[in-house]
Amino acid sequence: MRIRRFIAASVPDAMKKVRAALGPDAIILSTEEQRHGQVLVTAASEPADEGALAHHAGASGSDLVQNLGRALEFHRVPERLVESLLASLSGTPSGDERRKLADALSQCLALTEPDFPLSADPLMLVGMHGAGKTVTAARIAVAARLCNRPVHFVTLDSGKTGGLAQAEGLAQSLEARLTCAISPEELADALAANEDDSLVIIDTPGQNPLRPADLANLKILIDAAAAEPLLVLAAGGDALEAAETAEAFNRIGVHRMIVTKLDIARRLGSVISAVYRTNVGLCGISESPLIAEGLIALTPIDLAGRLLAVDGKEMPSWPKTEVA
Repeated sequence: MRIRRFIAASVPDAMKKVRAALGPDAIILSTEEQRHGQVLVTAASEPADEGALAHHAGASGSDLVQNLGRALEFHRVPERLVESLLASLSGTPSGDERRKLADALSQCLALTEPDFPLSADPLMLVGMHGAGKTVTAARIAVAARLCNRPVHFVTLDSGKTGGLAQAEGLAQSLEARLTCAISPEELADALAANEDDSLVIIDTPGQNPLRPADLANLKILIDAAAAEPLLVLAAGGDALEAAETAEAFNRIGVHRMIVTKLDIARRLGSVISAVYRTNVGLCGISESPLIAEGLIALTPIDLAGRLLAVDGKEMPSWPKTEVA
């Protein structure tokens, strides 16, 4: 399935462009008003060899593809993945949509379980400022304590306002050992003194992926700790920015990430794009501000359900607030 976008001064003009480029059987996925009164139309068409299949699938199959296409457009899913997913659902019998979409997602996205309490290596949480690294560290610690495994917190972020007090409060509430370090040498010494079977969780300051020096310094810390770096990425941002952020951290050895703040994000495109366009797999999400809620797995069947839950004709919107 081919997907193209057309911009014109009005909807009729855009439709003329769609029909001229994709033919009369093109499916309109979405229309969106732009600046200066222009209209952006996203449309899709099926190659000739798939047209017969879609025709024999009946109206329900065609409606499914059309509605899912609109939903994927709403989520800002990468176009190449949209094409693959829509093609995989052509001719799907009614009732099998979620399972078949989950199978298609599992083939192109690396989604795994959050198995952090079992880690033999230190875990180092990395990412940009405000992504939720410290709270994520606490969630991992809670999971370890529920497995009766002791925890050793190491913070490299005690310099920020309230950072040390926050780390001390978390360590005390979880009965965890706490160490502060400010250099690779101090970090290595702290881990050398970890003689029991504690799960070592290292919290780091926020890094700017656009600054090579930030990433170079972070790589030195990763090597000093012999740790597995886990990218903490907040949901809800631009899909391409999220993918490029994951790619930047992947270049210094990050292979898994945790996505936070899904409770305040309507679109999943940034999450999907970061996994689809990189070698960084998703190994857990959080969708609650409460630490006790913990991290959960985003499975292909769960992701498929979230995507299909979006009505292709009536996209969700922010709740309206009335001010007296």
